[in-house]
Amino acid sequence: MTRIELLVSTMNNEPEFLKNLNIKTDVVVVNQCDDNSIEELEINGYHITWINSTTRGLSKSRNIAIEHSKAEFVVLTDDDMEYRSDYANTIVKAFEKYNVADVLAFQVKGIERKFKDYSNKARRVSFIGSMKISSVELAFRRKSIVQNKIKFNENFGTGTAVKMGEENIFLFQCLKNKLKIQYVPYIIADLHMEESTWFHGFDKKYFYDRGVVYYEMFGWLAPIMLIQFMIRKYHVYHGQVSFFEALNQSINGVKRSKNNK
Repeated sequence: MTRIELLVSTMNNEPEFLKNLNIKTDVVVVNQCDDNSIEELEINGYHITWINSTTRGLSKSRNIAIEHSKAEFVVLTDDDMEYRSDYANTIVKAFEKYNVADVLAFQVKGIERKFKDYSNKARRVSFIGSMKISSVELAFRRKSIVQNKIKFNENFGTGTAVKMGEENIFLFQCLKNKLKIQYVPYIIADLHMEESTWFHGFDKKYFYDRGVVYYEMFGWLAPIMLIQFMIRKYHVYHGQVSFFEALNQSINGVKRSKNNK
C-alpha cells in the first residue's frame, strides 16, 4: 500500500502544473473538464493517477479522489499550493506520534500575505474548533473515512449554490462518528493568497449561505450559534451590513434548509 498521497482538485488543467506543487509523494488528481478518462502517469519518479471528469463541484472532486486513492494517509490539496520539501515525512511522523488520531490539521503559510494565526501547542479538535480549520490543512487516515462512510456533502463548496462550509461539515461528520481530530503545529505547505473564487464580501448571499451551513452542522441549535457568530465577527462585517440584517439573512438560510429536509 502506498503510504501517502496528495488528493488534488483542479479544473481544465494539464499534468505539468504538478511540478509547481513540489510533489514528493504519489498523487491522485481530479481534473474537472469536458472529458471522462483515467491515466496513469509518472512525474519526477512519483505515480500520478490523473482523472478527467465532467462532474462539477469541489466536494464531488474530493469524493472521487478519496474513492480512487489507495494510500494509508491522504492529504487534501488545492492547485495553488507549494509543499515544503519534507512534507511527507512531517505528515507520516505526525500520524505515528498521534497514533489514535484519524484526522490531523497542520499549518499552512500564506505566500503573498498571512493566511492565518496558529497556536504553537498541539491540541485535540472539538466541534467548535473544527470550524476554524481549512481544507488545505487536512490529512487523514483513508481507512477511517471509508469505513465510516464519510463523504464531502456535494451540496456545499465551490461549484455549488452554497460555496462554503464543505470542510467544516465534513469534520462535523468525522466527530459525530467518534473519529479523533488533532491539530499539530507543523508546517507542510505554502499557499498562494489569490482572490477568492467564492468570497465577495459580507453581502446578503454570504450570510444566507452561512445560515444554510450552520443548519447542516447544528440543526435546531443553528440560530443560537449564528447569534454568537454575528456578535463575535461584528467588527469584521459591520461596515458592510448591519447586525440585524446579517442575522435575518442567516435565519432565512436556516428556514430554507429546515423546509427542504
